[in-house]
Amino acid sequence: MHRRMKFRLAIAVAILLGVSTAYAHEAIFSWTYTTDLTPKGHGEFEQWVTTRWEKEHGSYSVVDFREEFEYGVTDNFQLAIYLNHHYVNANDDIPVADPAHPKKLLPAIYETGGEDVHAGHDPARPFDS
Repeated sequence: MHRRMKFRLAIAVAILLGVSTAYAHEAIFSWTYTTDLTPKGHGEFEQWVTTRWEKEHGSYSVVDFREEFEYGVTDNFQLAIYLNHHYVNANDDIPVADPAHPKKLLPAIYETGGEDVHAGHDPARPFDS
């Protein structure tokens, strides 16, 4: 299969697996942690999926996944464990222009380099991890 098709299939599967009945509290502020604690003897599972698409040139796609399980040890103490992972696909990378001299390119620095693409990767080849 073509890499883009594999990527789209992986996203569709992740979405389908993530669709289920869920019972969780409402997140009032989505990017902050509140002081709500999970009651003693209860647990909570959260799954986050964040996508980053495209750069100015070439193709670049990243899907960040985070699974979290919280368990209330007491009414005032809880434990949490996270599993963070991601999928990266980059292709047709180009060198970055020098900000001081826009018509010159910076040597060995590429547009998607440093953002989840391994440092030793050859930018002339597709990156899929």
